[in-house]
Amino acid sequence: MILKICDWIIFYSLIFLVTLTPIVINPWGDDQFRLPKEVFAQIMIIIAFSSWLIKLVEENLISPHPPLLKGDKRGILSLGKKIFKETPFMLPISLLIFASTLSLINSTSTLFSFKSILNIILYSLLYIVIVNNIKRERQIKILLTSALLSGVITSIYCLIQYFGFDPYTKTVNPADPNFGTYRTTGFLDNPDIVSGYLILFPLAALSMFLISTKLALRIFFFSTFLLVTSLIIMIHSIAPIFGLFGAFLVFIVFVKPHLPSKVKIGLAVLLISFVGMGFITGKFGSIWDSSYSHYERFQDLSSDRLLMWRTAGEMIKDKPVAGVGIGMYKVKFFEYRDRVLDKIPYFGVYEKAEQAHNEYLQLWAEMGTIGITAVIWLIISYFVYAFKSEIQNPKSKIKIIGLISGVAAILIDSIGSFPFHIAPSAVLTVVLIALTVSLSNIKSEEICL
Repeated sequence: MILKICDWIIFYSLIFLVTLTPIVINPWGDDQFRLPKEVFAQIMIIIAFSSWLIKLVEENLISPHPPLLKGDKRGILSLGKKIFKETPFMLPISLLIFASTLSLINSTSTLFSFKSILNIILYSLLYIVIVNNIKRERQIKILLTSALLSGVITSIYCLIQYFGFDPYTKTVNPADPNFGTYRTTGFLDNPDIVSGYLILFPLAALSMFLISTKLALRIFFFSTFLLVTSLIIMIHSIAPIFGLFGAFLVFIVFVKPHLPSKVKIGLAVLLISFVGMGFITGKFGSIWDSSYSHYERFQDLSSDRLLMWRTAGEMIKDKPVAGVGIGMYKVKFFEYRDRVLDKIPYFGVYEKAEQAHNEYLQLWAEMGTIGITAVIWLIISYFVYAFKSEIQNPKSKIKIIGLISGVAAILIDSIGSFPFHIAPSAVLTVVLIALTVSLSNIKSEEICL
């Protein structure tokens, strides 16, 4: 009975995590959007992990009576070794946690550093919980569908905001003529951020559409794909657009051998239609103008991103091994920015000290070479594992390619943004990575949707 209750709590905690984290806001607080989502995600992960621990004790895999005897196979260390051995990517994840802890030697703010380390640990635990508990295809289908449903809700609300209405977050003033793209934030606080969250969905939805057999599900998945992709193009934030384009390339290249000719033609027509829609509506023109504007600002040294990236570079040069301290970019920004300004002129009018707008540079600056090595190792390990998966079922392969494409999209977006500092994007990325592993471990079960 207790085992069933624990399984129920774990599963529904994960459902609530992927479904509600993007939607939660606190209209009465100073931080309406990011902090409530982060706290909610942390609570759901802690509930799921705690339930798993209770389940392990109930299954007699962990002794509930410390201190543990030497050689006790029910000990925490013995179980930890087993999980470490059987769960993929634990070496790079452990190195990442070590790097974040080591970076504390240069940290000047315990509060900022603790908050960042806590997120790394909890996201790691989330990955471990999913891989060790989500082992049936039906669970994977429900979890993915729940995440897609949240993406649909966010997209619909973005469309409402696009036309000047905002009954929930109340960040759009209908009387303000400057609504549209610049007010399309969904349940987040920035168009770039909501686009960075939504790019995780299109190819996952398209893969689910391709393998589904039930008409209702096919309609839902294809509608999700159309809605989310169209919205990302409408918002036309640069980094997410490039992420979406890269995800499409990954998906088309690797899914092509698994599709019949008619489906390949259909995908080609679909892609051409999106390109045509982009040109007809003028959105591709806006994307080109925005990209060229960024290029010009880089050339005349007025780009705020150039300043932020060079500032991160100064941090890397100063503390190359352990970094300036996890969570310390915002604290150390102005100190290192002044070093940059001693070397180059800056003609911009706007500076952002909160994030570097490049996850790789910021991680390298905060956690040093050890930290960036761990992340590169983790990324390579994930793609190698996914592409070398010995799954024979073509439907499973197509679904995995959809998951891989979503992860590829967020990794490309990270070059010009900071999605892993936003709870919904970070959580969903971890979920996609973990579900890739879970799906790869389903050897004999037939995939039927």
